[in-house]
Amino acid sequence: MTQAEDPAALEPFDVLFDVAAGDAAPLSATLATLYGRLAFPTAAEAGRAWVISNFVSSIDGVVAYTDPVPPGQGEISASDPHDRAAMGLLRALADAVIVGAGTLRAVPHHLWTPQYIYPPLAAEYAALRAALGKPSAPLAVIVSGSGAVDASLPVFQQTDTPALLLTTPAGAARLDASALGPRAQAQAVAPADGASDGGVTARAALDATIATLAALRDGAAQARQPLILVEGGPRLLGRFAAEGLLDEQFLTIAPQLVGRDDQYHRLGLIEGQRLAPAQPRWAQLVSARRAGSYLFLRYRFAQVE
Repeated sequence: MTQAEDPAALEPFDVLFDVAAGDAAPLSATLATLYGRLAFPTAAEAGRAWVISNFVSSIDGVVAYTDPVPPGQGEISASDPHDRAAMGLLRALADAVIVGAGTLRAVPHHLWTPQYIYPPLAAEYAALRAALGKPSAPLAVIVSGSGAVDASLPVFQQTDTPALLLTTPAGAARLDASALGPRAQAQAVAPADGASDGGVTARAALDATIATLAALRDGAAQARQPLILVEGGPRLLGRFAAEGLLDEQFLTIAPQLVGRDDQYHRLGLIEGQRLAPAQPRWAQLVSARRAGSYLFLRYRFAQVE
């Protein structure tokens, strides 16, 4: 095991600033030493599911390539172990992880579980979920308006974690739902006025996710409000922001300049939505951490009525 793979050898995050209020997550001694205190609003304060997002960005604001890159060079984070450990921690706390079809195409063999993204802390993540009374892994939610996904991919076929594919009626007609694995299901949701391209709105995706979580609990009570994690891509995140459904943004700043040119449109954090100046989404910085030359920022948005 290399130093980067040994959780005991991973240097703790340097907590520069943290005013995030709420209930502290019951982190183990190992996770608390590594990350520090991590708190979210109480159920009474939130009044509904709490939606967070986690992305990594270059210094100049690129979160993903659209152009061909050499194998092993497509990660904006360069697979930084602190970034992966933080991703795993948020997944360990989440009831569901929502991603768009573009993200699935970019990493087709990915599993949206904490242990997949950072195996050295798998036992710690599992203990955290057990302490919270949550199943072994979050619900994986894939959003595809077209329904044009490969049902044979691991996220739909593995048996340890439930998966939900959300699409439109047209997408459902195109999809062979019978090809999905035993723990995966497809659901068609009607696109609303906000989905100008005919895709799935953030509200529809969120409502279907919460309903599925309730069904999976089979009537069992949940002590905390559901925590929903959106991991991409930028168009899906743009919908959550535009519809006023994004409560917090966790943002890792990787210490590199990526650049853009006229040949390829490299993606920024929000795509497909023009928020400012008419509908800006201002945020409060509630946490800043550092690991090496990487910054780990956390912003909280005012709830939209």
